[in-house]
Amino acid sequence: MDRHHSSSAPDDARRRVLSLPALRLVGLDGARLQGRGPDDAPVLREGRIHTVGFDRRADIRIEGEGDGEARFVPSMDRWRVSAAAGATLMVNGRTVTSAEVRPGDVVGFGGLAIRLDPAGRDDAAPKAAVPAAPRRTAGRTAVLLALLIAIVAAGGAGALWFLNRPHATLAVPEVSYEEIVAGEGDRRVLRYAPNPDIVVLDFPTLTDQGRMMNRIAALVEKEGAPRDRVLTDEELARFIASSDSSVETFYYGHDYRAADLADFFSLAGRDGVALNEDEAWLRDTLVALAMIENEDGRFVSVAPAAVISLSQEQPDDPATAHWEGIDEALRRSIFQHELSHGEYFTNPGYRDYCAAFWRDQLSEAERTAIAGFLEMLGYDPADEDLMINEAQAFLIHTPDPRIFRAADVGMTEERLEELRRFFREGDHGMALFDQSAPAG
Repeated sequence: MDRHHSSSAPDDARRRVLSLPALRLVGLDGARLQGRGPDDAPVLREGRIHTVGFDRRADIRIEGEGDGEARFVPSMDRWRVSAAAGATLMVNGRTVTSAEVRPGDVVGFGGLAIRLDPAGRDDAAPKAAVPAAPRRTAGRTAVLLALLIAIVAAGGAGALWFLNRPHATLAVPEVSYEEIVAGEGDRRVLRYAPNPDIVVLDFPTLTDQGRMMNRIAALVEKEGAPRDRVLTDEELARFIASSDSSVETFYYGHDYRAADLADFFSLAGRDGVALNEDEAWLRDTLVALAMIENEDGRFVSVAPAAVISLSQEQPDDPATAHWEGIDEALRRSIFQHELSHGEYFTNPGYRDYCAAFWRDQLSEAERTAIAGFLEMLGYDPADEDLMINEAQAFLIHTPDPRIFRAADVGMTEERLEELRRFFREGDHGMALFDQSAPAG
């Protein structure tokens, strides 16, 4: 049951409609809004949209780039926003099809970012060019996002404009380890608060994750796939099948440097390989986060950042030959594993620590056994940096024995625990051990 739905008397419902907050819709990043209200009446005032004085029973439509359009519709004592079919809509960093919104929220769609400011009935045009972001209303304690750029899911003139927009930025929430693990629902874009250079994509299902990330994995990490070009859809499907895997299980989690992602999009553009809708969304999101830039059709990284991803909890499908089940313990273990990769990509001190651990604490026989294990999983053993990165992630940060056990690399459990204890007690310079249960 909707939380605003009740059996209250009609008079109570009427009072709630009358309490619907008036809004001032402010286009961020200098954007001037265009929109229409009841009976197609213009609702533009000095580049901003005001609901003051309008019939609250009718919706307000705001035009974005290209075919993008968002509708703000009164819903009892709240406004509800939805996007035109096929358009991407984001509210406070979450991808949604529709959502209730209040003053203080940030809505993005069609190349626009819009902040919903409160506005009184006698409200005049705002004096400041861009007012300071307000604090949340009663019961909502966090200071909201300063900026949100909505993402155009696939090509078109609006998308091209957005990709070439200079210095476009997308502010997303910085959240803790536990807040990320506990999340559920729509696809989320977050920053890991102890290290905001790590961007976390939290997917509702493994299928959603695979559609966006698998082709990148083939280019960047998978042994047997080319490193100088992006696979077509047909080639990727054959490659996944040949690895005795599926869209869901090609990888349970992903991790990439911003530079790796820039190379992927550059190669796809160079060779005319069409991105799917999810890959295009990722490209546009990375541009909006100022992690990559489009320089005359070639993408380059502009920040020492990383993207990691994981799936939310889901049951296994017994009709398939692969295991797709994700429970809480497995989700935590995958997240720890991927976070350690994010730290490796963005923290030079931690990267050096891992390299020294690989060289000085592991014997040659142990390194050979670990490389063989990783090669069996499809990682390229010729890439030593990849071997070091995956070794620290599996040995130190993967506590669930369903994913990794000491015997997988020919070790005893005692030897593995000795290595984990040595690693944790050293000067590694990362916050993960303070955020999650110790490995082992």
